[in-house]
Amino acid sequence: MFQKDFQELTAVDCSADCGTTLGKVFNAGLLLRDRMKTSGASGYDEPIRLFDELEKGFTTAAGLSGEARLPPVLGPARKLNNWLDTHPVR
Repeated sequence: MFQKDFQELTAVDCSADCGTTLGKVFNAGLLLRDRMKTSGASGYDEPIRLFDELEKGFTTAAGLSGEARLPPVLGPARKLNNWLDTHPVR
């Protein structure tokens, strides 16, 4: 779900407000982070760190508007998406 929402965010023109899509990416990220933490599986330190960065970025983006909202979220979201591409989570 995170990757689907991330792809939607990067595919749209965010010259206006992308708050809804940013929120979907953030919420999907929180859900996945929580599942990783409660899974008991090892090897999730890096994505959990990236989720923490995503959370900080989303908080920063909340005080911005328009395209300025994207960089704080897209940076860590892109890194997380890349991690998920090479480490599929089931």
